[in-house]
Amino acid sequence: MKKLLFIISIIFIVMLNGCSENSDGSNIPKNFTMNFLRNYIKGTGYAILQLDNSVAYQEINGDETIVFEDVNSSRGTVILIQDYYLFYNDQHRINIIVNIDVPLGEWYLKGYNHIDEPLGEIDITLNFPGNPEDYEGRLISYSNYYYYSSNATSNYQGNVYYLDNDENISFFTSVYNSNTGIAYCDWVISENFVQNEINYFNFELDKPMLAKTVFVNRLIDRITIYAYKNDMLDWNTISINNFWNYPVIEFTAFYRDDFPHDKYRVNVAYYGDTEYYSFNYFDYEITSDIDIPMSSISADFDNVSNQFKNIEVSGNADQILAQWSQQDSIKYMYLTVYGQANIEEIALPEIPTEILDQLDIDLSLFTMNSIGINDYDTANNSDDVINITFLQQAPFTSLHNQSYFYQKFDNNEALQREKENEYKYKYKSLNDIPTLEKLNG
Repeated sequence: MKKLLFIISIIFIVMLNGCSENSDGSNIPKNFTMNFLRNYIKGTGYAILQLDNSVAYQEINGDETIVFEDVNSSRGTVILIQDYYLFYNDQHRINIIVNIDVPLGEWYLKGYNHIDEPLGEIDITLNFPGNPEDYEGRLISYSNYYYYSSNATSNYQGNVYYLDNDENISFFTSVYNSNTGIAYCDWVISENFVQNEINYFNFELDKPMLAKTVFVNRLIDRITIYAYKNDMLDWNTISINNFWNYPVIEFTAFYRDDFPHDKYRVNVAYYGDTEYYSFNYFDYEITSDIDIPMSSISADFDNVSNQFKNIEVSGNADQILAQWSQQDSIKYMYLTVYGQANIEEIALPEIPTEILDQLDIDLSLFTMNSIGINDYDTANNSDDVINITFLQQAPFTSLHNQSYFYQKFDNNEALQREKENEYKYKYKSLNDIPTLEKLNG
């Protein structure tokens, strides 16, 4: 009997010690799983997992699930590298994203369900009420893409790179009459689209748009309104105004309440001499007042070590991001590092040599671009952002109502490069891209 009691006691002690050592789960072998969905990975790429004493990586090829087994840690640094080609601006890109010391587990990385290759073409005819010469500011929006031009001609041809999640196409088209101050529009929802062919569409722009005066607490020079639909997975741009020469603190928002939508997304932004800030909100209605946060960031840059030091955040932020870039005649490379808002230094990441050689990447050629902050109304830190973005399976846009982004550039040229990269494929030609001279009047 004593022998039996002794054995039971030993078993109990082992179980107790086991529970004590693993109460936080840190000593239990765990897998880190990454589910790549809806063409999140364009082209090919690599996922790199860095722990305190090890580095592992795997190749990624489109939509698939990869697993890092027996990770033995609940946190790590995750690096994603994408190598792809952008057809719409004829550019080979390598995009590197680094998340420092973040929660692991099972991630769901969801893209916008497109592959950056033309799916077909569209030929659009716009029929204006009255004299076409009275109109300016033409907007052609179709399935997660928009084209804006000050030349309000009646015909438009272009490639289609996106479709709605039902594989159909939705349009919102509008023009603005400068004499009457009225905008007119027309649209279709979920129309059949024949891939690899020219699809013809005709629009009668005879629906006057609603107009609302919106006041802003900070200067802005761009306003864009999107209508999200189908559980926030699809969207159309329904209004855009640029005030490049004269930034404003109030503007007229044009929209239609009867255009199918789950929520509106309103984006206001401002390009300063060496700074950029952007504010988004999601709501069922267009508000009359927008209160943009005043948060900002500053840092010293060490050119010898190519890293940011003495980082300081003024105001609220959930995470910090630092950006480097490198461009040659063959490809354009972008590197973004995300960290907690209280981090004081950010350096270029360590990437396995074999990956750098495979993709012909020389990190020493990357130059500092900017440092910035992200702040969301439903997050308190970078861990929350990872949870919202990758650990939960709902669309990211449905998990926050407001977001603020501030970016500090090293100089005017860096800001201009960023702006040109953003607008290049949305304008008729590079001559239509706003320049810093236009921005500053």
